[in-house]
Amino acid sequence: MFNIPMVWVWLALAVVFAIVEVATTSIVSIWFALGSIAGLVAAWLAPDAVWLQLVLFIAVSAVT
Repeated sequence: MFNIPMVWVWLALAVVFAIVEVATTSIVSIWFALGSIAGLVAAWLAPDAVWLQLVLFIAVSAVT
């Protein structure tokens, strides 16, 4: 659609979730920031495997 590499998408999400975490007084979105970093690493290693990136994002967010 927009042809944006997923690495940039995951990086942007990690930054947004980190900013939200800093702006709040409780630990709310750090789990999603960590999941976004996992998706970022997956996007860097396997750019075509979007399904893997999403699975890692969900799994890391749920476990942490």
